Amino acid sequence: MLLTTLSILATTALAVDHSSLSSVLATHVQKDGVNYTALAADRAPLSAYLDSLAAVKMSAAKKPEEMAFWLNAYNAMTLDVMAEEWPVLSIQQIDLGEVWKSRTQMLAGKKRTLDAIEHTHLRPMGDARIHAALVCAAKSCPPLKPTAYTAADLETELDAAARAWVATTAATLNRTKKHISLSRVFEWFAEDFTAAYSTYDIPNVEGAHEVALNFVATYASPKERIWIRSGDYTVDWANYDWSVNGQ
Repeated sequence: MLLTTLSILATTALAVDHSSLSSVLATHVQKDGVNYTALAADRAPLSAYLDSLAAVKMSAAKKPEEMAFWLNAYNAMTLDVMAEEWPVLSIQQIDLGEVWKSRTQMLAGKKRTLDAIEHTHLRPMGDARIHAALVCAAKSCPPLKPTAYTAADLETELDAAARAWVATTAATLNRTKKHISLSRVFEWFAEDFTAAYSTYDIPNVEGAHEVALNFVATYASPKERIWIRSGDYTVDWANYDWSVNGQ
């Protein structure tokens, strides 16, 4: 009986339904960003989803389940904070810019901050694509996917998120002026990208710039990839636009 009970607990420990988050995202995420006005007027579904994560047991979770859980929790919590404080011009206006440390949510049996989700749970998993999936409610952050992340399709979804980021805010490629501006995310989290994206030696480019460009080349179009790997351009870090990513 004990073995049977333990077996049942192991298979049901991460019984999380992310479909309600998908419904919220499908309703409020638009091509030009998030409709925070509508979300603020109807927070109940998002709050209910976050409440459903409070008592989840992570002990039996496999890596894809755990990663999908924390990605969704981070993005949902960010949206909820923005909806609670709406209207604001930037997330940096909230709690004197300390929102990532100040706001907490009961998740998996413990109160967590946004910083804790990112730095304690997600970054140690060793997959730099998380930076294409986490959304900070700013125009320079990666585009928010209009559906929740799922354990079953996580690899495909993270690749898609990386391609979407590269196609939008990860880099600005100006072939006429022979210049590339890279997202500051690659600078701020350089160590996360180094292990997987240091394999190709790009002429005239070094350090974190080269690592970032290898990431961009991996998820860019074939034509763009060839040009990026040529090194025939100058490169810098772009200014990060913290203005809100929506209405």
